[in-house]
Amino acid sequence: METDKERFSFDVYDGHKFPLRISPVKFGDSGTYICDYDGHVAARVTLVTIRVSAEPPGGLSRNQPVVLKCEISRGIDPVTLAWLRIKGGRGELVKQEVLTERAAKTMLSLTLPSLTEDQLHWACVVFTGSVLRAQVPLHLTLPQTPIKQGWSTETVVRVVIVALATLGMLLVLRWYWSWTRRQASEPESAQPEE
Repeated sequence: METDKERFSFDVYDGHKFPLRISPVKFGDSGTYICDYDGHVAARVTLVTIRVSAEPPGGLSRNQPVVLKCEISRGIDPVTLAWLRIKGGRGELVKQEVLTERAAKTMLSLTLPSLTEDQLHWACVVFTGSVLRAQVPLHLTLPQTPIKQGWSTETVVRVVIVALATLGMLLVLRWYWSWTRRQASEPESAQPEE
């Protein structure tokens, strides 16, 4: 298990810069970070984190609804969250909502009635005013269709049809063979005398 010392690191102060690195950033790392130098605030940075997820009830399936969630860690007044469906490298707006600190809402969810091939690539975008602040992709995968053991009904029907057609052809050939043998074995009808 990683500790904060493993995720938070900084370089030695060079007289100008004192960078703080957080890697990997977790949703709970949001907040205000203050650089204090000799009792004076040298810098104050507010870190806002975003989390995207897909929560299908009962597991990911083609026939069940999927709930996409885009959550921002803290209120930025106002902020617009939006879900884009990515098609051919372009985003198509599906749902958006303006969130305010007064509303205390920090999440935008989107329910897909069922998951299809054209609904696998999404992005949650965050705007303040008209400025794009963040875009977080979310890629879903459909479960593999299980391979059924045994024959399907369609396969059985096809086999029966082919078998019956083959049997019918054999019966016709046998009848024709018998008929030609009978014709060959019958004495030639008497020629009328002249």
